Amino acid sequence: MPYDLAGNQRVWEGRIDMGCFEFGAPPVANDDPTAPGTPALSLTAYPNPFSVFTNIKVSTLNSGSDRPESVNNASVTIYNIKGQRVKTIILDPGKTGEQLTFWDGRDAENSRCSSGIYLVNLIVNGRKLSSKKLTLIR
Repeated sequence: MPYDLAGNQRVWEGRIDMGCFEFGAPPVANDDPTAPGTPALSLTAYPNPFSVFTNIKVSTLNSGSDRPESVNNASVTIYNIKGQRVKTIILDPGKTGEQLTFWDGRDAENSRCSSGIYLVNLIVNGRKLSSKKLTLIR
């Protein structure tokens, strides 16, 4: 006879039911209207693939509302497929809503990067919060 982790038999109407484990924890909700939401960040890049430049857009909204949140200590960092940092673009501190920047396919020394796959990471307070893949075609 099959048993779950709590020692209960997992037979229901003559069939073995091992699809999931129910742990019986009570549901948790926060009905406090003053509780702060967490910033919901989105990172988009277009066009992708690109040959001359790509627009990089960072949007910040407070989760559960339409109110934009400001983001401090944020940057967009671009890495090549080997994991080597190519360029870091610092975002405007304290700016709310959407921030638009671009990458022209050049590294920190202003040299043209070769065709290939690059990763763009949104870094806020030293933590990677979002990542996108870019394709540069020369």
